[in-house]
Amino acid sequence: MKFMKLKYILILSLILSVSLFTQTESLNNQPDERLWISLGLGVSDDQIDPWQPYPSSGFSFNYSYGNKLFRLRYYYNSLHAPFTEQMKCVEDIGFLYGYRKQFAKGAVSLSVGISLVNGFYYKWLGPESGETYDRISYSSVGFPFEAQLDWLPFRKFGLGMSIYCDLNSEMNYYGLMLSVNLGKVR
Repeated sequence: MKFMKLKYILILSLILSVSLFTQTESLNNQPDERLWISLGLGVSDDQIDPWQPYPSSGFSFNYSYGNKLFRLRYYYNSLHAPFTEQMKCVEDIGFLYGYRKQFAKGAVSLSVGISLVNGFYYKWLGPESGETYDRISYSSVGFPFEAQLDWLPFRKFGLGMSIYCDLNSEMNYYGLMLSVNLGKVR
């Protein structure tokens, strides 16, 4: 009698396992479309040693189809302490393409792309000059990189943490940003 119960339990669990496996396979064969915006605040810097985190902010429009990720972003990095001799800032508008892996309550993504980088800094002219600072502006083409980890507790809301950088000919920078994701995130 004990052997018969065990046999029925094994057969039932095998049928259930095969059923769940085929359901999962059929869901994985149909690419999901997701569309969301990310609003973020963080810290950034343009040098590694010594690292001095300065405020940054940004937003992005994101679209994923299956594992493909398309991101249009705007990041503003204030690379100075307010009212100091080293006042500088840099901003970028970039288009990134990458890979996104979706999990039950989270996602991981890596993306690279191309961006337009604009910024300025103030150069000290010295005490003999009537104007003590000269504002120098620049524009450049950049190559942004971003790695993001998302926690998605709800279908239309999530939280993310990203590491990003932009390599360009004028002022390379990198940072860490925490974001709120709104839209169809999972």
